[in-house]
Amino acid sequence: MAEGFKLSFSVEWEKQASRILNWMVSKLKDMSPIFKEVSETLDEWVKKNFSSEGKEFEVTWDPLSPNTIRQKAKLWYWSKQILERTGALRNAFHAKYGKDFAEVYNDSPYFAYHQSNQARKIIPRRIMFKLTNQYISTIVKIFQKYLTFTDR
Repeated sequence: MAEGFKLSFSVEWEKQASRILNWMVSKLKDMSPIFKEVSETLDEWVKKNFSSEGKEFEVTWDPLSPNTIRQKAKLWYWSKQILERTGALRNAFHAKYGKDFAEVYNDSPYFAYHQSNQARKIIPRRIMFKLTNQYISTIVKIFQKYLTFTDR
């Protein structure tokens, strides 16, 4: 009868790998620190975009019409900026986050109209939020910062 053979192996770094995996799982249960930073970053971009009238997201807003400029001057509106008569649209942006989400939203009823790409006849489209490749890369870097093995 042929003699059998015995196969054995050991995994180097088994304990360290187990510790790393357990640490990663614990981080993924509550990702609120990551999503807090993401939501704050998104909110900051939106505010910069408002101040730059679209330049932040590489889609400069069309200038105000002469009629709108005259109307603003006549009604004594404090802001000469586009989309800023009372500040309500800018102030309607909110950032929130939780264990598994980050969100920036605008609860103004006319936000969706300005942001949409639907055909329009009078008021031009004015993009207030857009994820460019640069911003996607920044969000990925935020995740990487929190989910690295060196943070244990």
